[in-house]
Amino acid sequence: MYILNDVGLKSSISKSSTFNPPLLHTINVFEMHYENDIRRLLKQKNGHVYYNLSCSEERALNELVQNSDIHYMKVDKGGGIVVMNVTDYNDAMVRILQNVDGYRSVRKYEITRCYGYIYNILYDLLMNSEINNELFEFLYVENPKIEKPHIRVIPQEETRIGSKVTIECNSSNSRNNLTRCWFYKDNKWLGHLLHSSSTSAVQYVIQNATAQDEGSYTCQCYKAQNQSTETSNPVKLAINQFLEKPQIRVIPQEETRIGSKVTIECSSSNSRYDLTSCWFYKDNKWLGHPLHSSSTSAVQYVIQNATAQDEGSYTCQCYNAQNQSTETSNPVKLGINQYDHTVVNLIRLCLGLIVLLLMVIFTLESTFGQN
Repeated sequence: MYILNDVGLKSSISKSSTFNPPLLHTINVFEMHYENDIRRLLKQKNGHVYYNLSCSEERALNELVQNSDIHYMKVDKGGGIVVMNVTDYNDAMVRILQNVDGYRSVRKYEITRCYGYIYNILYDLLMNSEINNELFEFLYVENPKIEKPHIRVIPQEETRIGSKVTIECNSSNSRNNLTRCWFYKDNKWLGHLLHSSSTSAVQYVIQNATAQDEGSYTCQCYKAQNQSTETSNPVKLAINQFLEKPQIRVIPQEETRIGSKVTIECSSSNSRYDLTSCWFYKDNKWLGHPLHSSSTSAVQYVIQNATAQDEGSYTCQCYNAQNQSTETSNPVKLGINQYDHTVVNLIRLCLGLIVLLLMVIFTLESTFGQN
């Protein structure tokens, strides 16, 4: 029982904790909105993004990446990077292996015998209750683990309820192709997915994201030789619990006159769901709560007889069949031509009749004058 009772020794050989505290939704939404604000600030009106690297710096980095004569490595501690010529790196590795004081050449059966010897010792400790099963599995590694896989969320932009999300794991080493992965959300097992021939990575796909899909995702994968990777670093998936903004428009799009019929229409901007009801606003004042009509795929607010008071800025916020809310739409402006065209037309008609009458009078005077 020495190992189990020695706290210092036990902590030094125990598996490091993979616990991730649960994500607070309020903090996720706060972070997500500020991330989107930063992305928008980085973009110009033409959609281009400003980078903090100059063209010459970016070109130099690309040349370094494509240069096969240079080897890059992470340092053991800290955030530094080691850059070495490949020839120098290979020579250094050969010199290390040729150090007879630190290394010696062994045959494969000797390695197998050492594995068996280590296993027997650990198994005896387990049977004598000097170590528990968790510590035994941690100390005995049948197949050495390869480095952590890369994990990412696709798309990297804001994720909304109802959208498709992919959690993708791929190898961090081009020589280690992954065949399958175990996916976890907040340390709870999600599924065991196999490698797809259409991509070099293993993917966990969420077809219709909900608030319950929000959390911290990790993966542990295997390569063709059944060698296991370490568990990946966690990647966070935050869900914007509002659906996309609906599309809003004024029908007809031509000039709106007093007395004419006008329709404010809101429709879904995502083909995966339909809207069932909408709240309509004019200049941020609530107008009504029309329901979806079976005759159209959109929700409409109808003004049967437009007046000058109907002029203003209109928005809408809608709901789908699952009572999930959209964000408020962009505003659309309704302008009313406030001239009474009936009166204007009557005036024009009268003026035309007066001109016609004057022409008749001038013609008759001219005729009688000649006689």
